[in-house]
Amino acid sequence: MSLIEALTKLAEDLERAKPKPFDPRPRFENGRYRDCKWCQGRGCVSCKIEADKEYARQFPSGPQPIATFDMTNEADIERAKKVIGRDAIEKAFGPNGGGVQEIIDNAKANPPLND
Repeated sequence: MSLIEALTKLAEDLERAKPKPFDPRPRFENGRYRDCKWCQGRGCVSCKIEADKEYARQFPSGPQPIATFDMTNEADIERAKKVIGRDAIEKAFGPNGGGVQEIIDNAKANPPLND
């Protein structure tokens, strides 16, 4: 393989490895799965199967909460304020905030209290 062929192949591989740009369309709507490998989101009999496979890959044990709170326990209410309170949300989604990952990190840093 010549150097030019190798560089061309490398460029193609890098192009394929780029993350997909954000797509505002819902992943599955009206029987169409936007990432279907067979029809590329135009709608086919495989869309539901492909959507179900991707969901099972992303959530093998189903969706799980990032945090739970007991709103009858005063200490847990304070923990909730630290994790998802107004100040926490404004900090996470404000300038230099970490977004959703910061909320997840806050939940990990403030684990549930064992009474």
